[in-house]
Amino acid sequence: MKNRTKILVYNSMAFILALTALFTAWLWTYYINLFIALPSIIGAFVLCKLASATAPDNMLTKVNCSILIASVVMGLLMLTLFLWNN
Repeated sequence: MKNRTKILVYNSMAFILALTALFTAWLWTYYINLFIALPSIIGAFVLCKLASATAPDNMLTKVNCSILIASVVMGLLMLTLFLWNN
């Protein structure tokens, strides 16, 4: 694959996984978050790092990283609220 195609594939897959992690980061009921959001975050992080190693200043890579940070923060915030109420 060409360099540009690799970056697009890595970023597209990372974007899908990052959105999955963002939408499921609040699910701490029965600790479903550990089985859905955590693997998505890890996969998106790996793909994001592969894309940034290929092209460091790509805008979509920065967007993916910011979505990952938002999902981690939201997951930790929801965990805190979940443990506080129980």
